[in-house]
Amino acid sequence: MSRGKPYYEEVWKKEGVSTWRLYPTTFGKISFFIGSGKKVLDIGCGSGVLLKQIHKHGNECFGVEISEEAARLVNQAGIRCEVAKVPPLPFEDNFFDVVIATELLEHIDEDEELVEEAKRVLKPGGWFVAAVPNDWLPPEKEPSHVRAYTNTSFRKLLKKIGEDLFVESFKEDFIAARWKDSSGSPLHISLPTLLGRVQKKLSFWISFKCKICGKKVKDEAFALEGVEGPICKNCFKERRVKK
Repeated sequence: MSRGKPYYEEVWKKEGVSTWRLYPTTFGKISFFIGSGKKVLDIGCGSGVLLKQIHKHGNECFGVEISEEAARLVNQAGIRCEVAKVPPLPFEDNFFDVVIATELLEHIDEDEELVEEAKRVLKPGGWFVAAVPNDWLPPEKEPSHVRAYTNTSFRKLLKKIGEDLFVESFKEDFIAARWKDSSGSPLHISLPTLLGRVQKKLSFWISFKCKICGKKVKDEAFALEGVEGPICKNCFKERRVKK
């Protein structure tokens, strides 16, 4: 069973912005993939280590955290962070270009429901990016974990969003110099990691007014970069041909 709010309040009161949870390889890869000019949500963002990196690159960033202390630290950095137990997510449909969940899915009971929620708040064509330990630290070894993921089970979970997915495995290896292990040495983190990304399908069925031609239609809606809102199939095809 996943840990509750009191546990995470204690974690973030202790660690704060000086947290050992730096994950430089994972966070660097995610920041590079996102680039700039996106609307990004980080679920379980902690004190905002990754969000701050992404924000510096010119993205509009949002966080959601179960811990009021962690959310306070993120808001203090000028990034909007909601306090909520997830799922559900406290955001409207088709709102984000990228939704992130790093070192989170293994901690919650409702991983499938959370991925479905990520899909809901993603814009068509948006990306869900997630990182989990690679077949490492099952619940009997790490009580805060609900499950351990394999490459196969992780891919199966991501496919709830779409078929266009990519998963890589590597070892996250770094020293958190401000923190000490049980022997008094600087804390060394060596974590086998799965990092995956999956794209939400570009189209969906709704009744809408096309943002390009202005026609009201009940059909498959499409999304294009630079256009705020749904567009019809004909306009989507015309824009694609012009490109």
